[in-house]
Amino acid sequence: MTGSKVLIFEDDGDIAALLKRTFQKEGFDVESFSGGANFNQRIDEFEPDLVLLDLMLPEVDGDTICRSIKSPDHDRGVKVIMLTAKTEEADILNGYESGADDYVTKPFSPKEVVARAKAVLRRSRPKASLARNKLTRRGELTIDDTRYEMSVAKKPLDLTHSEYRILRALAIQPKRVYTREQLAESVVGDDYRSSKVAGSRNIDVHIQALRKKLGPCRVYIKTVRGIGYTFDSD
Repeated sequence: MTGSKVLIFEDDGDIAALLKRTFQKEGFDVESFSGGANFNQRIDEFEPDLVLLDLMLPEVDGDTICRSIKSPDHDRGVKVIMLTAKTEEADILNGYESGADDYVTKPFSPKEVVARAKAVLRRSRPKASLARNKLTRRGELTIDDTRYEMSVAKKPLDLTHSEYRILRALAIQPKRVYTREQLAESVVGDDYRSSKVAGSRNIDVHIQALRKKLGPCRVYIKTVRGIGYTFDSD
């Protein structure tokens, strides 16, 4: 993790400087820019592993940059965490639909952002323990941990890493009821307790996105009122 390259697009100079110092203290190689102009050139030149991306940028908005980074035409393998003051569910969902791997709302703790960045970067490589597993089938859903892929009726699902982790946690142990906090821990992993927010507030947004992507199989994910979610393909 140490030595990973982080590129920051943030027009608030104080926030950008604080994030840069915090990440550098953790051993990251960091560059920052206050606007979105020439973002493709800057990404190509710096070759980051992760982009911290403010949504409200001058010149080019964050959604446009994220969609470009995640476009199959570019396929750089760069991870994206969005940083924004927009806290409405529709805004968060739109961020994930743009391809963001995580979404952090302002105000935030820089240490929380570092923790979530480490989690995103760690999830970019399938763990050896996952790679040893065989295919798992739940109804029309197939989980292939060796390829880090899922499909419905043999049609691949375009999932973010967070969505993959959440759906896998639910599907591997069907009918088990997970709280939102437990699902958040399955996403953030070892950094869960070091994060004040830990992503649990975004679980409902992830679930909404998963149900949309699952199509007819969205009924597999069931809401347990007042507790969380469970998976049942029967």
